[in-house]
Amino acid sequence: MLAGGCEIHQVTPPPASLREYEQAQAASTHPYPDRTIVLHNVRRVLDPQLGESERVESLGVVARLGQGNAEVQDQIATLLTDDSCPEALRSGVADILLKSDHPGAAAHVLKTLPALRTDSPMKQHLLDWLSRHPTPAVLAEVVKLWGQEESTTSIDEPRYRQVVERLTGKAWDQALLDALNTRGFRARGSAMAVLSARRPRADLVRRIGALSAKTDAVAVMQYYLQVFDYLPTSGRSMLQCVWVYAKDPSGFDGASKLASAWRTSYDYRFDVRDFHLVSRLSRDPLRKNHQRSELILRLARSLLKRRHVRRKVAQPVGLYDFSDQFGKHVESLTMADLWNLVLLDEMLARPRVRSALQVVCERDRADTRSAWGGLVFYEAGQAEAKLYPPSYDYAPSDQTYRPTLQATQDGRVALCRFHGHFEKVDNTDRAGPTAEELQAIRQENVYGLVLTRLAEGAFCAHYYNPKGIVISLGSFPFP
Repeated sequence: MLAGGCEIHQVTPPPASLREYEQAQAASTHPYPDRTIVLHNVRRVLDPQLGESERVESLGVVARLGQGNAEVQDQIATLLTDDSCPEALRSGVADILLKSDHPGAAAHVLKTLPALRTDSPMKQHLLDWLSRHPTPAVLAEVVKLWGQEESTTSIDEPRYRQVVERLTGKAWDQALLDALNTRGFRARGSAMAVLSARRPRADLVRRIGALSAKTDAVAVMQYYLQVFDYLPTSGRSMLQCVWVYAKDPSGFDGASKLASAWRTSYDYRFDVRDFHLVSRLSRDPLRKNHQRSELILRLARSLLKRRHVRRKVAQPVGLYDFSDQFGKHVESLTMADLWNLVLLDEMLARPRVRSALQVVCERDRADTRSAWGGLVFYEAGQAEAKLYPPSYDYAPSDQTYRPTLQATQDGRVALCRFHGHFEKVDNTDRAGPTAEELQAIRQENVYGLVLTRLAEGAFCAHYYNPKGIVISLGSFPFP
């Protein structure tokens, strides 16, 4: 090749550090275009096979040459939520995004925060940045994140308060109350969850009652305070209140009177999940006047006649996991709990219901993609179960019932949700609700009933409520 006059040039890759970049700029007559250098180094920054120091060196090049490039920022921003990414690299990425003054910087912050651990230094860094760069448009997103915090005394608590106050120019609690009453605000449930966890109930009742309602959310809360002395404390319970009022406005008068009578006699506090029961009991002259002592004795006699299968608990997850016996929890059960138990006990004692459940059991066992379940309603003076096919929009799980949107909506005006542990002939080792199932009804603010197949001809039932109380209803034969 030399004899023919061809000269060999060694092709070097684009520079992968600021030092290499500066040397190339000084020495090469044909340097790589900056765009090529940036793309090369973005790939290196994102490559988990490279060492930390090499990726950090490439990030320095990206910071120098990729300023203001939204496409580059979007790519490297994915590292902020990558738990396997070295902390030094994540910190460097955050600095690039937050120092760029790019219009989307706040969006990157808000997209990243929910995925970070509570104790992540990156989370604290991003919250500090938000407090120094207040943007009113991000208030709803900040409140949503705040509402997800499990503790009111976490290290991030002062930061959330500071961010909200700088965004609004008001005290944080007043800012959230005003947001509840502002049309277009998209985080009312989270705002209510934050307020109810951090302010005394009496203070919230007074301040919400004094608002001049400009939104449906405030109008609904004021109505439930007036009728039931009830204040929703989460997004789901607030949604339930709106849904119930739209579905059954005629039931409020009777429900209010019965709830008030229970409050006077038994210190009962209304919850929106009880509306279906209370509104229908109030219209049932043969049922509504039963005393608490009558319900307890009736249940005790019925439950004593049956064999009970203890709920299987891998490890305690709540205050009430020590027992699933009715007698151990009777003082903690509300009038709504007692009526639910009476109605479910009667329902499961009916041969027609057990025969239908046997069919459901066999079909559930044949379906390896999902467990089966449905809802229980109060109809014509008794509890009636209605099957709702499961949602198959999730990863298959033969042990989990996931309700469809229709079942979730209808469940806001039902006695309880039910589902089966029917995947084998003998599921004794899974009797009663799991920790995940208890958590699900607590989040949805509903009651639950789980039916567990024990053998070819028998099953057992456990009732459970959002407080974590589980009550065994005993074993039943299939007809």
